[in-house]
Amino acid sequence: STGFDANKLLTEFKQPQAISTQLTLIVSKLFMNIKPEELLPKAKKRDNLIEIIRNSVRLEQWVEKEIRLAREKSILPKMINYLLAVTRYCVKLNNWHSVQPIMKVIMETMSADGDNLSLSDDDINFFNQTQQ
Repeated sequence: STGFDANKLLTEFKQPQAISTQLTLIVSKLFMNIKPEELLPKAKKRDNLIEIIRNSVRLEQWVEKEIRLAREKSILPKMINYLLAVTRYCVKLNNWHSVQPIMKVIMETMSADGDNLSLSDDDINFFNQTQQ
């Protein structure tokens, strides 16, 4: 499968820029696999579209897992900042497909733990911009 592989990302690419680059390469490959007929309303096969959705779900699950682990280790603000850095690089690469699942989990986390996160004004501004 050419989709999201969290273990590979974590073991081989630790820098936010490297992770966002790999996410962008994965998403690009998935989008390039879409056949025009898959976009038609009466398409019988939509395997490539389904794979894009699965990829997005796997990315969201990975972010949720990392948030959970960070919460257990009491490093939640650090993890949020790290994920925001990954997201910033995705935006620079015009990879909005990866931004959405990451920001969804960050938004849910901020809703639950917002008072304990102590994010910078820059992080809050970036977060607000991606939600528009």
